[in-house]
Amino acid sequence: MARKKRTRKGTEQSHEGGSAKVEGAEARGVAARVRGGAFCIKSSLGVPFLVVSDRQLVADLPSPSSEEQREIMALCSSITDVWVVRKAVVLADFEGELMGLEGELVSAAFQRTFSLDPMSLRPLPLPGVGRDMGLLIDLGCEKGRGMVKRIMESDSISKVIWGADGDAVSLLFTPVPRPLGIRCTRVLDAQLAFSSVGKRLGMAKMLERLPAESIAGLPQKAGIDFDTAHSLNCRALPLPLEKKLATYAVDDLHRLEAVLRSYKVASGAYAQAERTTSSLFSLILSRPSASTDAKIRQMQSLLPVKTGVARLALAVRIKRHLMALRRLAPSEFPAQFDAVETEAAVILSEAGVAIPEDLSFGHVREMGLEKDVKTSTEREEVQSSDAIHEVVATQADAVGTPPVQNDTKTHDPQRQTDSAPQPEDSMGSLKKSKRKRKLQRERNPKNCSPSAGEVADGTEEVAGRPGQKQKRRPSRLPQDDVKSDDAPAGPASVKRRKKVKG
Repeated sequence: MARKKRTRKGTEQSHEGGSAKVEGAEARGVAARVRGGAFCIKSSLGVPFLVVSDRQLVADLPSPSSEEQREIMALCSSITDVWVVRKAVVLADFEGELMGLEGELVSAAFQRTFSLDPMSLRPLPLPGVGRDMGLLIDLGCEKGRGMVKRIMESDSISKVIWGADGDAVSLLFTPVPRPLGIRCTRVLDAQLAFSSVGKRLGMAKMLERLPAESIAGLPQKAGIDFDTAHSLNCRALPLPLEKKLATYAVDDLHRLEAVLRSYKVASGAYAQAERTTSSLFSLILSRPSASTDAKIRQMQSLLPVKTGVARLALAVRIKRHLMALRRLAPSEFPAQFDAVETEAAVILSEAGVAIPEDLSFGHVREMGLEKDVKTSTEREEVQSSDAIHEVVATQADAVGTPPVQNDTKTHDPQRQTDSAPQPEDSMGSLKKSKRKRKLQRERNPKNCSPSAGEVADGTEEVAGRPGQKQKRRPSRLPQDDVKSDDAPAGPASVKRRKKVKG
């Protein structure tokens, strides 16, 4: 009996050992999958970025399992540990639905750079693009938010951002119902090394100053249309992100590194820009309304200038910003912005756009607005076509020829078929006047003189397009026995000739 018990116990231990081996093999397989790049995307320059999320953040990548999530977080933590120990300089960029109080962050991208010295922040000679693995972190993921908080609040890591003021406000105060509460430290706003706080230089303008080889392989900066969705208070970055949007989020780090590598600051170092950034952060992060005055005044000045979708998107930003400020700090709301808030509300009301009290964004598909978003470009093209038509009409008046009618506003194919003027109208009216003059010559040839359309050398002018030099062709002399080319063949033309002869 004792032998049987020992045998049964040994069998149980062997089963436990076998299951442990299977679990170990599965764990090694998960680790190999994660470290092999199964949850990585590549930038336009081929640099890998680990996607840190507990859901499907990028369309081309699968949603990670619980074991894969643990392995992803372990790899992310090890990368961050290296940055902390090495006191690394890290490039950072954030993407979201608008920036500042009115917005909501979606993702954070980080990558270590060797372009600056960690202590002095002086530029270092770098032969090419940094190839260290970067991080693309989902800010909708709780563990991802914790990792971003660790990086942005670390005094051991120097963070370099282009235009950091909006990112810092978003990290601390948004989303308004449940703010992230991340207070940035040791941040260098590289934009302030080339421009001032009041008049900032955009990244697109900065890239124009760089040599072409420094940004070779990167797509143009203005590649994503945010205004169309934001003008409807909808998300421009719906999840999962398309590959193009995910690549856009990480490519900005390469652009920023190209600026650090290729363009020298006047002082020779970025230490002064870091001090300016620190002073700015202490001001704008002290209270929610600190950045409101300058920002709202700037948007208010642009409101009369913008048109169409861009103007509606700007009105959405103004209304959302002031609504957020009322929720975060009601006592700090500036009364002088009541007028611009009313103006923005009127624009939104006329367009039928409503912003919820919780400042949530809508989804284009759920709201059934696919058609509106799809045809927004078409509306802009129609407006542009109208403007071009006005210029053409002005030129036509100058040369004395009628312009072609524009009926694109109706978008009614039946109406365009039935009532739209034919493209030969201007030529047809000229031909009718010629026929009338020919009949007059035949009735009284002595009293007829060449008209404005004819000249003494036996030629007549042919109407062309506005702004085009008019051509001449030999005029056809009236003949009694020859049919006019302009008149249609048949009984009607015969009756007309008999009437003339009579």
